[in-house]
Parts: sequence; structure tokens; C-alpha cells
Amino acid sequence: MKNKKIITQLTGGLGNQLFQYAIARTISMRQNIPMKIDISFFEHYEWHEYSLSPFNIKKEYASKEECDDIKNGNHTILNRLLIKSKNNTVEENNFYFDSKYLDVKGSKYLIGYWQSEKYFKEIEEIIRKEFEILIEPSDINKKVLDKISVENSVSIHIRRGNYVTNETVNTFHGTCSLEYYYSAIDYFKEKLENPVFYIFSNDMEWCKQNLIFEGNKVFLDHNDDKTDYEDLRLMKNCKYNIIANSTFSWWAAWLNNYKDKVIIAPKKWFSDEKGQSQIQDLLPLSWIVM
Repeated sequence: MKNKKIITQLTGGLGNQLFQYAIARTISMRQNIPMKIDISFFEHYEWHEYSLSPFNIKKEYASKEECDDIKNGNHTILNRLLIKSKNNTVEENNFYFDSKYLDVKGSKYLIGYWQSEKYFKEIEEIIRKEFEILIEPSDINKKVLDKISVENSVSIHIRRGNYVTNETVNTFHGTCSLEYYYSAIDYFKEKLENPVFYIFSNDMEWCKQNLIFEGNKVFLDHNDDKTDYEDLRLMKNCKYNIIANSTFSWWAAWLNNYKDKVIIAPKKWFSDEKGQSQIQDLLPLSWIVM
């Protein structure tokens, strides 16, 4: 097979897509071969769309023919020993970080979630640069950015949507409890002078009715699914972050460049017992887990 390349399948929401891009970028740089992204999954996916267009990424899109060429190609004995793969398809087996995925050689088609910074930590600065948002913020988002830059701003992300409405998704993921959020809020109220809490959610009415606490809080509901990158930018520019069990706010926290940032993350990431048992590589060690 000529013209070696790494192709990564993008699936799920914005947070998942960022992880899937990041591991492919790492492998392609290790081998010094091109990488492409396969966005065909979104042709028939009802919950999310391809979401990386606003970012400073390498926008090289794989055709069906290129994907099929890699999937059907021959693989070496070395790769067969390193990892169980069907032809040149490399599929993640669980949520643990496993360095063998980074050591594959030649053209590969990647399928998985790859939810650990260990898959791209070695090219951290490149990932941070490529995950910058190229689109200028709208006027209302510019005003919010100006405010959070001069305040002790704390983002709170509450992930609901299909985490609540879809029985299968709810059983696996579940939602963070109000007790978790109140504990995190109390932590920052004790540590910071005049903290301002900026609340982000895909169920803002629920938040307004249920997230009740003393202090300065701002419910941000002017962005929508089409402009989720605007919310990501706002969250990552807050000085501090309280994240949900969501890759969307995980990335907002990881991309936060404030030198004294503090991140609080939920101890319970999955309701599913097996999934929960595999999260030790998911959260950076510097984050506070509650």
C-alpha cells in the first residue's frame, strides 16, 4: 500500500472529536506521515454534527476509497503482535491508556474514544495551537469574554440532554449530582474573593430551577448546538472550571491557559460500573476530584 497515512474516524460530540483528532495527530507525527479525518459517521447521526471546522486543525478529509484502502490493506507481523487488529483497523478495546496504540506502524484507520491526555501529551503545544478557534467571537460572546477576563470567573458545566432523555445513554453515563456541584462551588467560594460563576448547559431551564446557591452567577444560554465552540471558548477562558462528566468541559478545562487555574472534576464519571473502573487515565493528576 503506497502513500502511508493515518485516518481517524470522528464520532460523537465536539469533545470526542477532539480526542480522536489528537491521537491521530500524535501517531502521524511519530511516523512523519500525513493524517486525515473521516467524517462520514455524521451522514446518518442524529445527535451531533462534525464540529471541528472552526478550529485551527489540519483539515484533510479522507474519502471512502482512502478509508477502504487502509481497512482492507495488509498489516505487518509486528503490528499483529502489538495489537489485535482487523487488517489495518486499530480499534480501542477499553478506556485505559495503552501506549501500544501509539506504537503502531504504517497506515492505520483508528476507531475509538482515546480519552486520556497521555495519547497526545508529547505534542501538547501543537494540540493547544491547533485547537485554537479561528472564528472571531460574536459581539455578545466578546462582551462575556471581556468580563470573565477581569473577574474570578468560574465555569460550571452541567451536561444533561441525552444523558437524561435516552435510557441507554443514561444507564451508562448518568449525570453529576447537585451535591457534587455544591461542593465544588463551596470550594471556590472559600478560596476566591468575589467569584463569579458562569453556568453552561444543554438544559438551562433545569439549571435555573435547580441550581440554587448564594453568590454571583450568570446563566449563559445565548449559544446553541451550531455554535458550541463559542461555549467551549468561554469556558476555557474562565480562570477556574467545574466540569461535568463530559468530554466537552474536559477539553475546556484542559485548554484553559490561566497560570493558576484550578479544575474540579467529578469522581463518578460513568454510572456503568465497568466504565467507571477504567477512568484512572482520564483525569490529569493536577485536577481536584470530588
